[in-house]
Amino acid sequence: MITCTFDVLCDRALLACSALKQATSIRPILCYYGAIFKFHQKIKFDPKVITVLMSGTLSKETGSNLLIDTIRMIASSETPRLKNIRFEITGKGESLDEFVKLARTTVVPEIVVHGRLTDLDYAEVLNRADVGLSLKLNEGPYANTTFPSKVIEYAAAGLLIVTTDISDVRTIFGDGALYLNQDNPLELIRHLEFIAANPNEVFMIAKTGQQAVQEICSPKLVGNILQKFIFGGA
Repeated sequence: MITCTFDVLCDRALLACSALKQATSIRPILCYYGAIFKFHQKIKFDPKVITVLMSGTLSKETGSNLLIDTIRMIASSETPRLKNIRFEITGKGESLDEFVKLARTTVVPEIVVHGRLTDLDYAEVLNRADVGLSLKLNEGPYANTTFPSKVIEYAAAGLLIVTTDISDVRTIFGDGALYLNQDNPLELIRHLEFIAANPNEVFMIAKTGQQAVQEICSPKLVGNILQKFIFGGA
């Protein structure tokens, strides 16, 4: 009944992702991914220590268990390159305590669990990270009905995006990200091994991802599109 009411009362709709257009008969529609006012230009990746960031809501649905299983497998791995990867965890949620326990019992790889941070402290963590994880599950309940806004934030900061292949992410980033097609720690480990072994190549992938975000999320561009959509009879 609520959906029908909106369909009658509204003559256009802003959507979080393209799959939602199937949930409404409102036309026209526009997918809106946000506006970024500041882009951080990284110089290079340091192959000696690669910092991987996971932030936001920490739960099974957002891939926390997937990452925890991955870290445990890395801890027992004999692959030298994986020893150069460190993890920083920020945010809150049901999996936070599990990350804290894991950090206490794991020597390699290094795990730093911050929990919730101020905007200023989070900006420091974001700017020193190399890789941003967006692991909302491929088989999860929100894979096609939400858009993981963290990928936009990570790309704007110059991070390489490692993400599950959900929602409109691949449509936006194309070759500018690394994708998990399955919710499997082995696949994530393969990506991390590739990153550790090819810092120059993944730096260029990150650059491609950032350029993609600049092309769709610059304030002037977004403002013009929204103005036309709302007021211009698009």
